[in-house]
Amino acid sequence: MKLWLMTFVITILYVCSHNLFATEKYFFSQNVNFNTINQKLVLNESTTYLHKNSYQKKLTSKYSTQPLVIAKLELAPKSYQKRRLAKKRRWAKKRRWSKKRRWTKKKRRWAKKRRWAKKRRLTKKRRWSKKRRLAHKRYKKRNRYRKIIKQAARKTGVDPRLIYSVIKAESRFNSRARSHQGAVGLMQLMPRTAKRFGVKNRLNPASNVMGGARYLRYLLNKYRGNTRLAVAAYNAGPGAVKRHGNKVPPYKETRRYVKKVLKNYRK
Repeated sequence: MKLWLMTFVITILYVCSHNLFATEKYFFSQNVNFNTINQKLVLNESTTYLHKNSYQKKLTSKYSTQPLVIAKLELAPKSYQKRRLAKKRRWAKKRRWSKKRRWTKKKRRWAKKRRWAKKRRLTKKRRWSKKRRLAHKRYKKRNRYRKIIKQAARKTGVDPRLIYSVIKAESRFNSRARSHQGAVGLMQLMPRTAKRFGVKNRLNPASNVMGGARYLRYLLNKYRGNTRLAVAAYNAGPGAVKRHGNKVPPYKETRRYVKKVLKNYRK
């Protein structure tokens, strides 16, 4: 069985060798001179080269009387050219795609930047519009009681800016404001203080501001025009100022209140 297989393989090799390779006799019939042939020839239509001496080697076979030369004439094979062209096209395609990807990435980045810039502009506009609206509201609130404040200041002789700053710190121009201790109105008058300075309705803005202005006038006279002590006494009471040696009481709320009122007053 093995012998039969070997003979079959040898015969196939013999037939293939006769078909694929040219003999020495064939080369001489074509008037090919080995001295004029270049040092390198292409084997089997590939790009690998062999030395000239390798072509002069003769291979003999048991089954063939003719010597064989493993060589072929140097030709530019079409398959090789096709492969090269295909490779070039592939690389060109890759370059195009990479360029396209870069451009698309850049475009997306720029679009994102533009969107963010637009968003920032919009938020800025909204913020400014909100600020304008709030400022307008505050302006309207202030202007609503401007005549009352000026009238009370003219009658009592207190600086209108001081009355304005006290109202801002006490109730933020809310005529219906109420504290947990029982103070009511724009200037947060207690029931005893309101009764003392002739205020019948504490929720009425005009009478509330007039009562508060009279109380401020009384405190300024008592502390000889010292605005700081007058404001501290308005918040904590004259008794607290007297207990601490005619100084601002060391209460956090009172000190914060005095600071806020004086800041608005000096503006």
